[in-house]
Amino acid sequence: MTPVMHPGKKMVSVPGEKFTYSGGNMIILGEILRNAVSRNILDFGQECLFRPLGIDSVSWYHFSNGVYACDSSLIMTPRDMLKIGITFLNNAFQDRKNNFWRNGSTGAGQTIKTTAE
Repeated sequence: MTPVMHPGKKMVSVPGEKFTYSGGNMIILGEILRNAVSRNILDFGQECLFRPLGIDSVSWYHFSNGVYACDSSLIMTPRDMLKIGITFLNNAFQDRKNNFWRNGSTGAGQTIKTTAE
């Protein structure tokens, strides 16, 4: 049986069998977020993610129309990338009611220690 995503249209493959990255979808998602928070993605990221983690040097490419390249082009140091990853894995951004994406993407709520015990 072929899975059906929309009545009358068949899926290309069974979910979980193939992966195709679509940068365009990430740009659209960035614009949805921009509209929801009424400010550009970089300013929102600085206030809600980068500054709280002590990340003070980021650069993000944006097109001439002001749309940020949310599919790529966020430039930061490897140490700053690690800060985001460790924070994510330690549940700091966890929404207790809706954490299905985090659990599905990391295994089962792994914890990484950032300090010596």
